[in-house]
Amino acid sequence: MDVRAFVLVSSASAGLWLGVFLILVPRLSVLLFPGYKLLTRGDRLIWNNKVMSVLNAVLTGTVAIVALIWEELPKLYNGTLWWLLAAAGVSRNSRLYVTNGLVFAASFLLSRILPIPYYWTQSLQLITSPQTYVRFGAVGLGFWFIADLLFDGINCFWAVKICRGTYKFMKTRKLE
Repeated sequence: MDVRAFVLVSSASAGLWLGVFLILVPRLSVLLFPGYKLLTRGDRLIWNNKVMSVLNAVLTGTVAIVALIWEELPKLYNGTLWWLLAAAGVSRNSRLYVTNGLVFAASFLLSRILPIPYYWTQSLQLITSPQTYVRFGAVGLGFWFIADLLFDGINCFWAVKICRGTYKFMKTRKLE
């Protein structure tokens, strides 16, 4: 994102929240809570601030939940499918059960591990560019780098566990 787009998006966001704070919250508060009119000017500012805090928490919480569901959906789907197969009495040695596990392992590796080298080459180019340093500073770049390491470390940890589990399963099971 270039600097102009960043400034535009940031300004639009600040303007939107300021409009909600100065116009929307007071008007809705008057309509929904008759006692709002009786508050002093200072208490109304505190009221508006607290309403904005709740709105922010609800919004960011919703975004976080949606992101979590989006990120965890393949695992949830696969876990649910395994549970359904087991509940239906499908043997763990059946082709359907084994195929499900193999597709899960392959999709995890393809979507989480395979892109890591490309992502790191792009990230390192950005992190080492002078423009990025000017924009984010040393602290911002440090957080970016540490977050990258942590997320990729977690994905590699789970990839190793999934591969070991798949190997162990395939080595000890005989298909029916």
